[in-house]
Order: sequence, then structure tokens, then C-alpha cells
Amino acid sequence: MSLMYQDRDSLKALVPAEPIPPPPIATFYSDQADRQGLKRIKGFSLVSAVWLLSTFFLVIGLAISLGFPHWVAQTEAVLPPNPGKVGVAGLEYTPNDELQYVSYLSIEGADLVAKDIPSAFTATAIMYIIGCSLLFLSGVFIIIGMLIPKIRALNNFSIFAISYVLQIFSLILLLVALIVYPIGFGDAFVVQFCFTSTPYNPGTCIIDWAYILGMVFTAATSFLPPLAIFSMNVVDDLPFICAKPNL
Repeated sequence: MSLMYQDRDSLKALVPAEPIPPPPIATFYSDQADRQGLKRIKGFSLVSAVWLLSTFFLVIGLAISLGFPHWVAQTEAVLPPNPGKVGVAGLEYTPNDELQYVSYLSIEGADLVAKDIPSAFTATAIMYIIGCSLLFLSGVFIIIGMLIPKIRALNNFSIFAISYVLQIFSLILLLVALIVYPIGFGDAFVVQFCFTSTPYNPGTCIIDWAYILGMVFTAATSFLPPLAIFSMNVVDDLPFICAKPNL
């Protein structure tokens, strides 16, 4: 009997075991997920959705702040073109008791004593526009990562990390833009509205709601990078920046 069982066991050893199929090429996992039983990267999560909605909400708010001239407002209507409001992209003034909006692109046709736009305003506009554009682009990458989960850990790199980096640069540009803008208060272009204004001192003018809105939304932008890290590390089990494909 023992010989018969031994022959049966030897026959089983000769039969090749069924091959284990390899995982699909389009499926990627992180090292942490490997230790937890090959947990698949999610295509959608609440944190990622909040991150995405917050990104585009801030883009809209920053664009509104940029488009309105209510950054610095005249409070004493003494002489034309007062009262006036001076923004990043244009201004409002009353040359003939009629409120008019003038873009800085067509400032030469305005009835103003000084028409040279402060270089600080130009620098602010450029950095503000680039910052908003980077923030919008980061939202596009978030959408791509949510719709196509398999590319979120492609070639040892998480696509969410691109959004993270873009939002960091966007935050820096927006902060610098808000700091640079008040330097232009000492320019003759602003003095004709605010009379006693000097750099970082609006004189007879006040800081208006559009500039305050820009500061609030820029401060809120600082919460986006932590949401990016949370989406990669906690929700998707992706290590920060990198992910290892299990092929």
C-alpha cells in the first residue's frame, strides 16, 4: 500500500501545475498596496472630488478678482477723473460725470493726465494670469487622473503629482503678484487718483474688495497641495510622487 501511494505522489509531481496568469498590464499597484493584498488604485474618491471642485472654484474666484478694477478705490471725489478705481487689468473713472471702464490695453484713449501703467501693475498682471492658468491646468490633470486611473501610476510617476507641482508654482506666483502690486501706488498713474499715495500706502484711496478677494482665494489655494498629498497617499495608496507598477 505504501508503495502504491508513493507511486501516486510521484505521478502528481510529474504533472505540471497550472500556470498562474500574470496581472493585466493596464493594472498598477503601489508598494503599500502590494503589502495589503494588491489593492487596486481607485478611479474616483471623495477627497479627489473635493480637490477637483476646490481647484476650479478657486480659479473662478481668482479670475473674477483679476477682471474687476476694484483693487484700489478713490474715496474723495474732488476733481475729475475722481472717483476712480484702479485694478490689475483696467480702471474705472468719471471723466464727464459718467462712469467709464478703460482697459490698460486701450489706455491711450483715456482722458488722464498720466497714462503710463506702473511696471508693478504689469508684473502683477503677468504673474496673476500665469498663476491662474497653472491652477486651471492642474485641474485638467486631476480630471485625467480620475477618468483614466491606470495612468495615475505610469512609469514610476503619479499624474496627480503633476497637479501638485503646478499648484505649488501657482501659489508662489499669486503670492508674489499680490506683494508686488502695492509697489505701484507711488507711481504718477495712481497718484492722480489717490493724491498722497506711496508704495504700500494707498493714500486717500482704500484697498477695495477685488484685491481682498484675491488675497482670500490665494490663501485658500494653499490648501490644495495637502489635498493632493492626501489623495495620493491615503485614498489611492500611492506613495508620494512615485508609484511602482506591478507588471
